[in-house]
Amino acid sequence: MVYTFQILAQLALHYFKGEESLGERSICIVAASAYLLIAMVVLIQDETRLELGLEKAYLSFQDGASQWLNNQGVESQ
Repeated sequence: MVYTFQILAQLALHYFKGEESLGERSICIVAASAYLLIAMVVLIQDETRLELGLEKAYLSFQDGASQWLNNQGVESQ
């Protein structure tokens, strides 16, 4: 993951240092601004809108796995 960020930073630095890279520089700035805006919108949303119902699925899986493990003779917590 660090390697990926390092490559991304080197590429952005290359875009910002070049003489004829005005278009790439603008694209980097616009993309970063768009991602920042999207992140801020997600952060201010009510968590009930972002809820996917995974808690019910996890509890169902936990119950099923616990029953299966008990049938196999293994204790589960």
